[in-house]
Amino acid sequence: MSKYSYFNDKAVPAIQKVASNSYVVGVQKAVLKVVPMILVSSIITLYNIVKTYVSWLPALDPISNYSFGLIGIMTAFLIPYYLLEEKHDSRKIVGGMTGLAVFMLAMNPKILEGGNLYNFSNFGAAGMFVAILCGLFIVMIFRLSNRLNLASEDSPLPDFCKEWFNSIIPIFVILLISTIVVYNFEFDLFNFIVLLCNPILGIVDTYWGGLLIVCLQTVVYTFGISCWVFNGAIWPITTAALAANAAAFAAGTSLPYVYSYGFDYAYIIFGGMGVTLPLAVYFLRSKSKRLKLLGKVYIGPTLLNINEPIMYGNVVWNPILMIPSWLCTIANYSIAYLLVRIGLIMPPISSFGLWFLPYPLPSLLIGGISAAIVCCLLIALDFVIWRPFFKAYEKSILKEEAEAAAAEA
Repeated sequence: MSKYSYFNDKAVPAIQKVASNSYVVGVQKAVLKVVPMILVSSIITLYNIVKTYVSWLPALDPISNYSFGLIGIMTAFLIPYYLLEEKHDSRKIVGGMTGLAVFMLAMNPKILEGGNLYNFSNFGAAGMFVAILCGLFIVMIFRLSNRLNLASEDSPLPDFCKEWFNSIIPIFVILLISTIVVYNFEFDLFNFIVLLCNPILGIVDTYWGGLLIVCLQTVVYTFGISCWVFNGAIWPITTAALAANAAAFAAGTSLPYVYSYGFDYAYIIFGGMGVTLPLAVYFLRSKSKRLKLLGKVYIGPTLLNINEPIMYGNVVWNPILMIPSWLCTIANYSIAYLLVRIGLIMPPISSFGLWFLPYPLPSLLIGGISAAIVCCLLIALDFVIWRPFFKAYEKSILKEEAEAAAAEA
């Protein structure tokens, strides 16, 4: 059995099984739902660039603060909501509201006369891990409570009353446990999560940690599994690193993380995950009629970093084209990481979700002129890496076309 056959028969089904797990799907859906809030914050990033040259424009930072700055609390609602939805539990909205309550309780606010004092920064990316942990805890209790239904399906009570009765016990148990843990034992969940995440963030900040993340996504993508499947695990890590970079930049201190949310968009995924922009251009200029026609179809989406057509149309499970996709990802990441370390370019310091802009605009908006220049140089290198593999693939297609023409003649 070849390595590709073994991977196809053994590894791919295993990964697909994990990807289709209800908990994985629920977390993934929740993460995807907060993406528009990042896009809104990205617009403010663009606006602030203009404002540096037009000083009389009003400050609109609160828009970013109340979009990207609140994704943690939004996730606190969405995680239990979508997890319960995946479990076909009608109490998903109640679960989401319980998620908000537990999240606010877990923030361990300082009790002051007239109200509570919360740390606003915990509502954003810093609260993502807490929100996920709280959501999993809530769903576990809700699922266990199914065995203790106070109102059965054949009860004469209206449906909304059944939901009330069947939600009382899990909500009470969840808040009781949370209250005892936070207030009676004075357990600071946020600090505990920070302690747990520090090793993870420390690994990500190394060259090998970031390389593992980008390569894992690229490799599974070339085997036909969408890289989005990893978002639930990767996104909280990279957004936390971004938040730390933003705080350090505002304080005037050195940026602690190289690889963070937005680094891919600035320096790696030109044309989409797998770096397919050069391949689309080569298709467009190919001697093969088939590839040239495909190039006309692929070039538009690829320029906007939407590369599912070319990936699933030609790259996935194609050994000739899979390898340069991996090599370009490794090369782009490695060079960009080195340049950040020596201070020639900078990692992201503000949220940026406008991945659909053609290059070098994302690089320019994230890292300035130097980043845009590096982007152009990396794209040129990617063209060099792709060329011999494309030529080998084009040769095989030209041979097929010649044989087909001869058969018709």
